[in-house]
Amino acid sequence: MRLKGFLVRFFLIMFFMWILFPYLWMLISSFKFQNEIFRMPPTFLPSKPTLQNYGQALDMIEPISGISRGLRNSTIVAIISTTIVLLLSIFAGYGLGRTKFFLRRPLLMSMLFLGTLPAIVLVLPIYLLMQSANFLDKKSSLIIVYTAFNLPFAVWLLSVLFQSVPYEIEEAGTIDGCTKLGLLLRIVLPLSLPAVVIVGVIVFLNCWNEFLFALILGSSPAVKTAPVLLSEMKSIHYTRWSVMTAGAVLQTLPPLIIVLILQKFIVRGLTLGAVRG
Repeated sequence: MRLKGFLVRFFLIMFFMWILFPYLWMLISSFKFQNEIFRMPPTFLPSKPTLQNYGQALDMIEPISGISRGLRNSTIVAIISTTIVLLLSIFAGYGLGRTKFFLRRPLLMSMLFLGTLPAIVLVLPIYLLMQSANFLDKKSSLIIVYTAFNLPFAVWLLSVLFQSVPYEIEEAGTIDGCTKLGLLLRIVLPLSLPAVVIVGVIVFLNCWNEFLFALILGSSPAVKTAPVLLSEMKSIHYTRWSVMTAGAVLQTLPPLIIVLILQKFIVRGLTLGAVRG
């Protein structure tokens, strides 16, 4: 048993090292000068660490194609989209999860289908729709698209997770005079808070990392998000890999910080509804 436990831990450590090594290499490369990144034989640690790459990535030094504005745009779009999705999905998910009617199952299945629909098949219709509505090159267009794509998944998932709350608790609240809105806000929502948090984290990450619609619907620097501006650091003739790795590290920091802060809620949300008694 001890040998088995040792082997399991060893392979888990090797697996996580294999997963984390690309990010670790990117992090280390962000402190190197451009010529050292291509040095042969390669060096693992930078011989002369520098913060110049981060200054250039944030437009603080040689302000060309930095991602500081992109980080701000990504933050605004992701936060607003996540807030709207959570507000709508909490009420819709509660209605679909706790109310039984003949169209309930078809609606849930349609939500699941819409959540798995590839975004690429809707690029042209959405572009033409935004163009006719004069919404191109605006943050509001990204907010509308991100909300539309993330809402079905959020509604479906919350409707399933809300069902893990025992009906007896709601019945007790009804006896005490709670309305449907009171049951949701005072009983179901506090008990399902970890699930709501994990849905919010997933939606935020989807909005933060989205690239296709951010590239298609936004053409000016005032609208471009961090992934788009990061991709523009690569050109045909010359790519500033040192600055690009620094920008990639900056782009991954906000989601990483959010996950670390909310990790307790995420763990509880992942196990919510696994055991029903």
